Amino acid sequence: MALHPVNDRLKVEVATNEFGFNEESGGTETGIVVEVPDMLIYLSFHSFAFENSIMNESNLKKIQSYYNQFLGKRIYWEMLQDRGRKIKEGEKEFVYLQMTDLLAYSDDTEDNAQVINQVGSAGSFNLS
Repeated sequence: MALHPVNDRLKVEVATNEFGFNEESGGTETGIVVEVPDMLIYLSFHSFAFENSIMNESNLKKIQSYYNQFLGKRIYWEMLQDRGRKIKEGEKEFVYLQMTDLLAYSDDTEDNAQVINQVGSAGSFNLS
């Protein structure tokens, strides 16, 4: 049974190696968008601001249409945004990423750009 994203989440497949472990050490910051929710009821941000999207069907259709353009494309997000959002389905791993966490995308699914690790040993971002 496949899981589907709800609310304002993208379902993003992340790469695993032949042993089933995530290729990146500690986290994932890139993957391929495989599903966008069929219906949105809001678009949120980490500040819990909803703007004027909550139950605004006209705005939500535009937002959904915008994020549909990323289906099948490689996307990138800020470090640590995958924490608590990664789910293994069979042999594949997926991140259910908040739509507003998307930083960049590439039409080339084999693109090898990487988010640079700026997280210190204590788990917080380095300030230098």
